[in-house]
Amino acid sequence: MKSDANNLNCIICGSRTLYKRQLLSSSERAKGKILDITLCRECGHARLTNQPTEMDNLNLQKERFDTLSSKINYWKTRWPGRHGMIAASVNRLFKQGGTLLDIGCNNGELLIALGDNWKKHGIELSSKAATIAAKYSDADIHCGTYDEYEIDNNYFDVITCCAVIEHICEINLFIDWIWKKLKQGGMLVMMTGDRESKLALKMDNNWPLYWCSEHIHFFSATSLNTLLKNHNYSIIKYEWRFQYGRGGRASVIRKLYERFKEIIGIINKPKYDHCYVYARKNRDDIESIE
Repeated sequence: MKSDANNLNCIICGSRTLYKRQLLSSSERAKGKILDITLCRECGHARLTNQPTEMDNLNLQKERFDTLSSKINYWKTRWPGRHGMIAASVNRLFKQGGTLLDIGCNNGELLIALGDNWKKHGIELSSKAATIAAKYSDADIHCGTYDEYEIDNNYFDVITCCAVIEHICEINLFIDWIWKKLKQGGMLVMMTGDRESKLALKMDNNWPLYWCSEHIHFFSATSLNTLLKNHNYSIIKYEWRFQYGRGGRASVIRKLYERFKEIIGIINKPKYDHCYVYARKNRDDIESIE
């Protein structure tokens, strides 16, 4: 483990207590690959030490996402499917519905799950997925990046972005953009991996989210909390949902058992690695964080 140069600051909390680490995966799909990351001792945030340019990163994402299947799985959109359960959480917290934007909407499954009490919008990089989302989700879909999307500030009641922020180069600008587009009192729903969850720590260097080629940032719940509070959000709640087993993918029985625990609401502790945070925008006088 190497000491970090003292002229670097954590982009989340501003701390200078950073250090560098090399990760070596023992899994077959990434065997022999070394990942250089820089970690913050204060908030637990980690990032690639040598980040790609924004353009290179966008091209890498588009190339990968266009190869993935965009077929809609309607079971996922209905409770107790994953998107159905997320939609239920959103609808409980924002019962009146309203205007909603899903950043990184993929094929529109979450938009479909949210139901008819929302005026729905989506942003998606993949033209393949965006076409399907536009056809089936009853939403206005923008194919491109979030900063190319033109819409008034203070427009949305809710903005969701699941498995997005770990791909973003300038995360403070991203969160600030979301803040401006939300109405006062509006809600942000974000999901990313929690590298300090019990499961991620157990998997250590083999945690799959480290080895996704488009991931730039690796959050902990603490660093996510710090990021959002710095941008003047109030945290409503966290949920940690099941995705991986101890040695990789879990058995069918294990998945059913963990899904049962999700259904009855035992998801409020950082045991599993998919962390959902629900946060409200506080006021309209915060200055942009550069």
